[in-house]
Amino acid sequence: MLVEFKVRNFRSFKDEAVLSMVADSEGPHRDDLPENYVETGHPLVPRLLKVACIFGANASGKTSIFAAIDVFSKLNKFNNSLNINSKLLDACVYALNKNEPIYFEMTAFPESKLRILYSYSISIIKTEMGWLLSSEKLISVSDNGDEELIFFRNWHNHTERFEYEFGANLPIDKINVLLDPKIMNDRNTMLLSVASLIKLEGCSNLLDFISNYVVTYVHHPNIFEMNRELKLSELSDFIAKVDTGVNEITYGTNLEHSKNANAFNENGLNYFGKHVTNENNTFYLNMIDESSGTRAYITTIARCYNILKYGGLIVFDELENSLHIHLVKYLIELFQSEKNKMAQLIFTTHQGQLLDAKLLRDDQIWFTQKDNQQSKLYSLNDYDIPPGTSREKAYYHGAFGAIPKIINDPSLP
Repeated sequence: MLVEFKVRNFRSFKDEAVLSMVADSEGPHRDDLPENYVETGHPLVPRLLKVACIFGANASGKTSIFAAIDVFSKLNKFNNSLNINSKLLDACVYALNKNEPIYFEMTAFPESKLRILYSYSISIIKTEMGWLLSSEKLISVSDNGDEELIFFRNWHNHTERFEYEFGANLPIDKINVLLDPKIMNDRNTMLLSVASLIKLEGCSNLLDFISNYVVTYVHHPNIFEMNRELKLSELSDFIAKVDTGVNEITYGTNLEHSKNANAFNENGLNYFGKHVTNENNTFYLNMIDESSGTRAYITTIARCYNILKYGGLIVFDELENSLHIHLVKYLIELFQSEKNKMAQLIFTTHQGQLLDAKLLRDDQIWFTQKDNQQSKLYSLNDYDIPPGTSREKAYYHGAFGAIPKIINDPSLP
């Protein structure tokens, strides 16, 4: 589970932005909505939130936070990953600070037992040879609160080598592998990936979490992207609870189910919704022929289903796209169910109704604000809100910022 994510010098965030999933355990509302957090038993992070959402004006930096999480995940997923699309990274660095490194840091419990906390950070910088690693650090914090360095390296241009340090308790045979100059001084490969390959304790689980259990959707997933390994019978149970008219999901190649010959993916497969009338008559529609709202809900719930079942973090930009507010609330409630102990949801939204829906604590609500071409991220928990105040009304009246600034121009029609 994600504890905290930090990013700096990325897109519109020149200064460090911190998105925390740590539940407030000291403030006046610390015990509100106990189903919204997990008790970890860890001294550093006693409570961990299941859901967080970000409000903000268009172009205020909301999507940039999610893009940073996505880039960080992909950099770790693909070995020699700094050799991937350089133009993508060129577009990620803060435009007025291109000579400085981009910094990422993720703190997480990679295992469901929530026993050992890991904090992993990297910085990357654009050089004449392309994007290269500048620094990398991994520490752990045990369930008794003891912090331990696993490894750290920092590049020095004058020696053209990494300065490094290893934890005192690391096995010497593992250290010797990592000290191989071809590994230690490789600026294209994350040391974490090598540590995972040699089975350094905790590294495989952490890399697996970052690479495979952090799923980001800047746009709603396409219907063709649905995974055929999904247990459609279980997924159909979720879908049938919402009155979309679809009772069951199947997949196949039968053109009789669709008049749209372009409604199939490159393998000739697609998904079909089974519809049953009150008279028990049955017909099928290719998903491409369903409404955009039905497709959005089904593909969204399919993605959430995997995370809810296996654990991890799913991130949606503007979760409400083509979805009714009640469906958005239903998705939030799925993650905040008492049964859920491993899955997290983070999303951006413009739906102010969620502020007063008694679904979210103050520490689950975040805002982005852009001033002078720089974005900042901050929490509603930073504000002292009098009892009885409508958070939605206060937000729309500008009490928390993060709303569009519209300039009145009398010359416009």
